[in-house]
Amino acid sequence: MPKPLPIPIRPMINRILARRGLALGPVGLSGFEGSIYRALPAGAVSTIFDVGANIGLSAASYHASFPFAQIYCFEPIPTTFRKLVANTKSNRERISCFNLALGHEEGKVRMRIFPENDQMSKVVVGTSDHEMHSKDLIVDNVTMTSVDEFCSINGITRVDLIKTDTEGYDINVLKGAKHMLQSCIRFVLCEIGFNASDTQHTPFEDVFRYLDPLNFRYRGSYGTVYDEHGVAFYSNALFVHS
Repeated sequence: MPKPLPIPIRPMINRILARRGLALGPVGLSGFEGSIYRALPAGAVSTIFDVGANIGLSAASYHASFPFAQIYCFEPIPTTFRKLVANTKSNRERISCFNLALGHEEGKVRMRIFPENDQMSKVVVGTSDHEMHSKDLIVDNVTMTSVDEFCSINGITRVDLIKTDTEGYDINVLKGAKHMLQSCIRFVLCEIGFNASDTQHTPFEDVFRYLDPLNFRYRGSYGTVYDEHGVAFYSNALFVHS
């Protein structure tokens, strides 16, 4: 049986959904893969976008769950990208890696790297970052494109799952996928936060408000992380196109 949503999450999400006359159903947390399997026939997942792929751990998990899917991994930091390529080389026929950032427009951007944790690398918005520390590193001239542009150039007409984990830049990734989201993307798995002061995670309400007019419905939250007080800090929210 699926576990119910942890109490700290249910009230927060229900308050947001209630504004639209919605509420969480009785089914709570389970592996998001199970939610996809219940919605699609076996083997129907053919294309996955892993945005913010890091060193390839999520890609390996997706390949294990959906072995016939073509997985497109996007990782903008060169040093991390090299690890991604090395870690996925045994599955090159199914996993393709691209040294790109995805956002809402094309061009060059600056990336901030946390040396103590390269999983927290993020796009620097604007000309300065008030959180910048002397030990942080900056990578200039990182190539950025959008999901819509990448799909157009590469002839991709359907994406079954797009996962985005971009340390607070996720709304920009989704804005760059607006055309595909209208009818060509089935599931969105987005890392979200519940604390307005948390700049490393996109607020759940922001993602919900952007996807709702595009006919995406919230399905559940997975892999929730709690702070030292037992309050939900961040999670991964799954949305399905209705």
